[in-house]
Amino acid sequence: MNTNRRTLILGGVAVASALAGCLNDTRGDETQADATADNGTATSSESGDDGTDTTDSDTSDGAPEAARTAGRATLEAITDGEFDEAAADAPTAFLEDRSRDERRNAYERLWQPDRIRSIEFSASDTDESLATAFDELAATDGTQTYQLEYDVAFETQGERYERPVTVAAAQIDGDWYTWVDGDGWLTLRPQAAVDVSREDPGTVTITLMDRSELTTVFVRGDGIDEPADYRLESVGDRLTITVADVGSGPFDVVASIEGPDSETATTLETVSLTDPSAWADVEEITLEGRTVSWEGVEPAHIEGIENPTLVLQKGRAYTITVTNGDGAIHKFELRDEDDAVVDDYETDLLEGEGAEQELTVTASDELASYACAPHESLMDGDITVVDSFDGSDS
Repeated sequence: MNTNRRTLILGGVAVASALAGCLNDTRGDETQADATADNGTATSSESGDDGTDTTDSDTSDGAPEAARTAGRATLEAITDGEFDEAAADAPTAFLEDRSRDERRNAYERLWQPDRIRSIEFSASDTDESLATAFDELAATDGTQTYQLEYDVAFETQGERYERPVTVAAAQIDGDWYTWVDGDGWLTLRPQAAVDVSREDPGTVTITLMDRSELTTVFVRGDGIDEPADYRLESVGDRLTITVADVGSGPFDVVASIEGPDSETATTLETVSLTDPSAWADVEEITLEGRTVSWEGVEPAHIEGIENPTLVLQKGRAYTITVTNGDGAIHKFELRDEDDAVVDDYETDLLEGEGAEQELTVTASDELASYACAPHESLMDGDITVVDSFDGSDS
């Protein structure tokens, strides 16, 4: 396995509302529906002087004006921070996915840009499958349902953006209910590509190869008190972290728009730093196989670390025990730099949770990595072979 890795990640970040009152400059005298249902959940139809309905008539875009007005009101409630009001607009009596409180909390968790500049209706489409579901749940017939799309212009960190947002709308017993799901909301995605190279078990260098707008890459872990001091902001930036600086353990390389500890932070890669002297007395190693990684069990300093780097002394014999931790089929292999198995150091297929096998291995310069043959893209780790632990010459 090549010790230089390049990782490209596309991390989803829900982008939602702005600070309360930030729409005042764009709303003007826009009309909002005055009447709401007694339960406070929906905007009712208005009637003209002759008793005919004036707001539910179809528009050239398909959706009745009342549906469009109700959808906009829900968006404005979210952008104003009125999450209880926005949650009350949803037909929670008929939606089984979440309660009103759960929806309110989901709205509150949505990320807020610095400012919302405008919300404009752009298009709509009928949703027949949703209509059928509501007819069954609400014991009604002919429920009108739409997917409404609005263009939302917003500003964050001095930059202006425009993104579409989708609002679901359903008319039940004459009232319009509207709601937003996370996957139909605005998105800004932190995107970054990094190159990770390991000079020795205690030193890793991270280079920022590419990034999207607003994205910053951070390194975080137990030994880093201020991740902001370990960040990459421009393509070509390079950061070297060492055991001497941050100690041993796993460290996450994350991409984020808001900061290293925010919900927007997406892990690009996890690297482990090891003090080579911690391996001086090690002769037994245990790894547990899970489809996402090999997890360290023994020695204690690799416990819980995913795909830990193994530091072995040339010529020393080691017992490596591998177990099946999740029931998937695994096969442990020790490989050289060309990913070929070294000296038949490989297990049989480990089938079934709890399956276990030992390998007796004599460390040599050929050893470069270990991997699971069926899951090598996820379950692989580095091996460093040193001549001695006095100075850790490799």
